[in-house]
Amino acid sequence: MKDRGMPARRRAMTLAEHSLLLEADPNWMAMQATQAAKLAALKLQFRREQAELISDIQSVGLKIESVWDLVNTSMPYPTALPVLLNHLQRPYSANTREGIARALAVKAARPLAWDTLTSLARNGSLPGGVTEGIMAAICAMARPADVPCLIDLLADRSIGNTRCFLIANLRRSKRPEARQALIDNRHDPDLATEIDRRLGRNHKSVQG
Repeated sequence: MKDRGMPARRRAMTLAEHSLLLEADPNWMAMQATQAAKLAALKLQFRREQAELISDIQSVGLKIESVWDLVNTSMPYPTALPVLLNHLQRPYSANTREGIARALAVKAARPLAWDTLTSLARNGSLPGGVTEGIMAAICAMARPADVPCLIDLLADRSIGNTRCFLIANLRRSKRPEARQALIDNRHDPDLATEIDRRLGRNHKSVQG
């Protein structure tokens, strides 16, 4: 007699089978082709825009196709740092300028770029992505003696929510004024959530 119990579970679709199913869908394939074309056009646009920057970096011995190649490498590139700083304030797109700023996010860039970056951080007219790159660079190159500067930047509301990048640096500092700066700014709407996460919510009851 045939077992009329629970029906057999359907076999899960493999990744290869799922891919074949999608490839049989003309609408999905058309969407993928459109996205690929847009991505290729964007890459070509950035390559053309960065042509002089790439050429200048290659002239100091580095082979790159985009400034983002420097952001994503673990190899040092000290010869490129003056070139990057020279190009940082040129009228590139926000994506390229953010890439330049993030490529400066190494300690070796501090002697060259610290003053320029901290000045640019206070420029409220920069696109958000560019400011993020600049703040990431400042945090990467900051030294313990830079805590007063980081505190000033944290308190400057004109910079916006990219000041959140500074919280980790100040949280790691052993200087009491660093922790106090986080407590003093705990009600800032741009910073409150991250400060609470870094300090723990019990600091509110302790500090009032």
